[in-house]
Amino acid sequence: MRIESDLKLDYKDVLLRPKRSELTSRSDVDLVREFTFKNAGGEGSDPKAYGWKGIPIVAANMDTVGTFETAKALARYRMLTCISKHYDGDVWAHKLNGYGVWKNKEQREANEKGWKYDRDSDCWRDRIYEHVSPSIGIKYDP
Repeated sequence: MRIESDLKLDYKDVLLRPKRSELTSRSDVDLVREFTFKNAGGEGSDPKAYGWKGIPIVAANMDTVGTFETAKALARYRMLTCISKHYDGDVWAHKLNGYGVWKNKEQREANEKGWKYDRDSDCWRDRIYEHVSPSIGIKYDP
């Protein structure tokens, strides 16, 4: 057995000093960040069109945390939510329509007709994956 006798640091031994700043108040801090996804959109697409701007805080998928209500509340502050995997397709369709995913009324009404959940429907899968990223982070491409 090897015993190490040199000094080890613990949390009580470390002092965190804030960096000097010219901000006069904590409310002056801007948490919003902009991310551009290098490989999104495919070859020849504008990389600026495939980005995200918001506060990089994610409500994790713990028991009763990843709900649509949580996502709606955090979205007001540009934060993200990992939705629970236990919702079925009808709930997804209803919530996406209700939260204004569609850009205009005509688009929403046109999509509502084809949104009844059917496990064998490729049409439904194509539409839902325009708005949902699977947990592996890859856009569905049939």
